[in-house]
Parts: sequence; structure tokens; C-alpha cells
Amino acid sequence: MPSPAYDVRRLLLNCFEIDPMLSLLAAVCLIPAQAEPFDASAAADGLIAAITPDIAEPDKPFRMLVTFEVVAEHEQDFLDLFQMATKKTRQESGNLTYHMSKVVDTDAEDGANPTYVLFETWKNLDALDQHLRTDYLVEVLTKLEMYTASVELQIMEPKLTREHRKIRPGAAGNAPAGKGKGGKGRKKDAA
Repeated sequence: MPSPAYDVRRLLLNCFEIDPMLSLLAAVCLIPAQAEPFDASAAADGLIAAITPDIAEPDKPFRMLVTFEVVAEHEQDFLDLFQMATKKTRQESGNLTYHMSKVVDTDAEDGANPTYVLFETWKNLDALDQHLRTDYLVEVLTKLEMYTASVELQIMEPKLTREHRKIRPGAAGNAPAGKGKGGKGRKKDAA
């Protein structure tokens, strides 16, 4: 079972709800540990160790879905950080997909923290490990805590690939080569 990631801010709030003194004790014990310099190598090791049990075949492609709750006043900083990292990540030989999207939430209150989702596909676990140790991703990981309220990660295995996908006749974009929408050829009217 992967080791859990702890959000210190959330842990302190939960402790405060139980007992304000417990919250104070937790703050004294936990916050100094967070003040240590960021160790990117240890962070990469920890992430790889945490997700390895969730990946059935480490030598095969897998996908990750990373959800970020971004602190509203740092949204542009977050986007600038990922703009730089996205260009470089897409050039890595082990990266197959790397797309960031903003979740559209029409019910969100003004000033609410926006949510972003990063969809990644990696050739194998070693490719992700190499990615986590690049200078640009170390920069992302170093600054991420300042820009986010929470981060969640899910591992997914590809199940439908081009070889397995059924093509619906008549669906847009699925027409055989050289034919129009719906798979039927069209004759030009004689002028």
C-alpha cells in the first residue's frame, strides 16, 4: 500500500477541531520539519516508492492524473511554472502525453481556488523517475507547495488503445481514409 502524503495545513486544522492544544503541539512538532531545505532527490524517491505498488507492469506505459487545487492569488505563478515545464517535458523520450487543463466550475464562488488537472502518460516507471530528477521538474516541485492548497495523484493503466478501440460507423473523425463523414464517398455535382 502506498505511503500516504500528509498536508500539514489540513492536519493542523483537523487537530484544532479535536483539541486546540493538540493543534499547538502538532504545529511545534511538524512545522520545523517543513522548514528544512527541499530535497528533490528524496521527493522523487518517495513518489516512486509510493506509486510503484499501484503500477502492475513497471516496464509498460501507464498514466497519471494529477489534480491541483491552486491558491487563487498564485494561479498565474502556477501556470507560468507549468508552461516552462510542459515544453521541456514533452521533449523527453519517455513522455508520451503531458496535458494541463483547468476544470470548469460554474458553481464556484468568486475568488475560489481553481482546480487544474494534469494528464500524463509515461513509457514506463523509469521514464517517470528520470523526469522527476530533471532540473525543471525539481523547480516545479520546489515551488508547488507555495502555489497549491492540495495535490492529488491517481495512477491509471491504459486499457483501450488504437488496437482495441471499436470504431462507430458514421462517427465524425472515424471515416475510412479518402471518404467523408459517415464513411460514404460523395460525388461532385457536374457543373
